[in-house]
Amino acid sequence: MPQPLLSLAMIVKNEERFLEEALLSAREWVDELVVVDTGSTDRTVEIARDLGAKVSYFEWVNDFSRARNETLRRARGAWVAILDADERFRGPQPANVRDLLRPSAAWPYQALMLNVVNVGLDGAPTHSFFSQRIFPRHPDLGYVGRVHNTFCALSDPARVFEHTRVTGLEVVHLGYDPQVYAARGKLARNIALLEQVTREEPDTLRYRFYLGREYALAGRHREAQAALLSVAGAAEADERLRAEATTSYLMSLHAAGAPFEERLAAAVAALERAPREPDVWLFLSHAYEGAGLAAEAMEALEEGLGYLSGAQLHTCRLAAQRGERALALSRWSWARGERARAARWAREALAHTPPSDPHRLAALAHALDVALEGAARAEGAEGAEGAEGAEGAEGAEGAEGAEGAEDADLLGAPAHERIVELAALGGPGMARAAEALGRLCALGALGRAALGAEGRALRGAARRLAALHPALARDARVAAALRG
Repeated sequence: MPQPLLSLAMIVKNEERFLEEALLSAREWVDELVVVDTGSTDRTVEIARDLGAKVSYFEWVNDFSRARNETLRRARGAWVAILDADERFRGPQPANVRDLLRPSAAWPYQALMLNVVNVGLDGAPTHSFFSQRIFPRHPDLGYVGRVHNTFCALSDPARVFEHTRVTGLEVVHLGYDPQVYAARGKLARNIALLEQVTREEPDTLRYRFYLGREYALAGRHREAQAALLSVAGAAEADERLRAEATTSYLMSLHAAGAPFEERLAAAVAALERAPREPDVWLFLSHAYEGAGLAAEAMEALEEGLGYLSGAQLHTCRLAAQRGERALALSRWSWARGERARAARWAREALAHTPPSDPHRLAALAHALDVALEGAARAEGAEGAEGAEGAEGAEGAEGAEGAEGAEDADLLGAPAHERIVELAALGGPGMARAAEALGRLCALGALGRAALGAEGRALRGAARRLAALHPALARDARVAAALRG
């Protein structure tokens, strides 16, 4: 039998709530599912076998790396993909990642890095980070560390790898949702393991960092801040660890409700060391917002969003919340009459709020509002310009028309398609879609053309809306669009 190309490797214990969705997210594009159980007492093993996984048992010895490395040994693929039961792969065509599974000059010290997005049970992202999740199955590659294990070369953990960041495929992680975390007893377990390992290896900074982060999750903020500051200020800490410890320290201050002056001083000190760190700007925005300084909060948020163009390899909260925060910035700018700024961030919000994001409806509705008003202003300015004649063509109306046209171009697709998408989201999306369709139909030919919506397209959109729900079929604006 030929060797499989790619194996999924997973350790599990009492994961009946999440396991099926995790395995289904991988089953169609990996060659085998390897599940190693460490003592389940629920339906975990039954679910795994029903989905075609190769299931075996490994006795739990309070060491995640030993269990994880055992899954690698029991896999047969030339490459392995790592997933936990409370995670799932997400991407439009996940099988495309198989085209990247080729030995490079660095083989076997190479790995594909996927963006891991931590989300709540409501689907809202909290933070994200890039992680080595697909790599060659080789005896020198594996994990070290009793808890929060680290992928490395086992013969030389400091060895540099060739990393390839993958787009179009990410890992969604549900395990840090507060309800899930509490229900599974992870917090107490992790704190106990980390306290043990920091006693065993007091000079290992990353264990002290992880312990500080767990203390913060447990609401033990004084202990968290002491541990995190000791890491952030350590001369031997590398840039990545220092950045993560600093931002975790700042977020602990925020969660603990520290006085504004203390939070402001901490943020300023952090920015002096790392002025381009997005999460420090996010923390500063939170601090200003808590003090009622809305303008300063939005300026700090905009600064942080501007630094996200370079992918962050460490944990980044702002990257995960990019769409939601851009939407807040766009709404604030729109309320102040700053139309060009609002359009820019409405475009950003729409681009970074995927269909699965609970903020998609709000981002889409707001973008349509901005685009429709932009098209109306562009149309009005064109009419005023024509009435003035050639001499007035360079006046304020011309400038406003150009700005309005830019607003109308922010949707990234024809307006009628976005309206149908909004209605398909259901709930308040249907009413907002009917309103947007009415506004689109009320535009003249110039405004509709700016939004890519000709008469036939409008009638087609109205038919699709009417088919979605009886209430939309009865809506007067939808009926008017059907009549053309």
